[in-house]
Amino acid sequence: MTVLEIIKGQAARMDQVIMIVFFVSFILGEMVISSFRTVKLYATKDTITNLFLAVLTFISIASVKGGVFIMFDFLYDHRLFTFTKEPWYLAVVYWSLLFLFNDFMFYVFHWIAHKSRFFWALHVAHHNSKEYNFTVSIRGLFLLQVFKFPLWGIMPYFGFEPLDVFFTDSIVYFYQFWVHTKLIGKLGFLENFMQTPVNHSVHHSKNPNLLNKNLGGVFIIWDKMFGTYAETDKPIEYGIPNNIETQNPWVVGMHEFLVIWREVKQPGLTLKQRFDIVFGDLPFRKY
Repeated sequence: MTVLEIIKGQAARMDQVIMIVFFVSFILGEMVISSFRTVKLYATKDTITNLFLAVLTFISIASVKGGVFIMFDFLYDHRLFTFTKEPWYLAVVYWSLLFLFNDFMFYVFHWIAHKSRFFWALHVAHHNSKEYNFTVSIRGLFLLQVFKFPLWGIMPYFGFEPLDVFFTDSIVYFYQFWVHTKLIGKLGFLENFMQTPVNHSVHHSKNPNLLNKNLGGVFIIWDKMFGTYAETDKPIEYGIPNNIETQNPWVVGMHEFLVIWREVKQPGLTLKQRFDIVFGDLPFRKY
């Protein structure tokens, strides 16, 4: 199979179509259940914005995936290590290492997105919703997914096959969907090491002592290792400090960039000050 054939196959895979059907079914199911329980989980304008941004994200990922694969293929050709998947127990080791590696890279990139203002501007759309439901999981600025792939290039460079990296990344990415809901409570011992709806709800809190917490993808162990884990029994108010009061998709996705631009063009600033405004720590440590 040539690189071109693989790229075409990646552009519109059947598993992606199945996942879209899965997403829509669960969103509709959550709406129905919440209406029967008389629990308000959805706001019409918020939901429309979420779905619109999700479509843009899907298009952006599909449009760059071919180029990303070429980059991954180049890095794999110059890999540091070569792994084997035979016999079966080495395949288990290979896939386990890759899955943990991918999940750890999700944590690292997520941490960066909550630390550097530029990357926070790419990520803030996922947090400025005041709701917490399945559609929030697919709410985000489409450019964020584009910027993550250079970091993911570490995996093929370390010797993991590009298609395998895409596959495990899809699992970690799709896993995020089901943890964005209020309908599922605590899940016993899984709360100790997995990202669950309860653990992830803390991540979306605007409470000052819960900001920048529970950044893990599938596992919460990275948060416990690096001091970013938190839990609470108090009701959670969702959103961000100093939140916007609009569901205009352009403003939802770009408002932090607009603020950065207004600040960085002020007269009399040094080059370092302008750099810090764009890439430095977040003002007031909102997240």
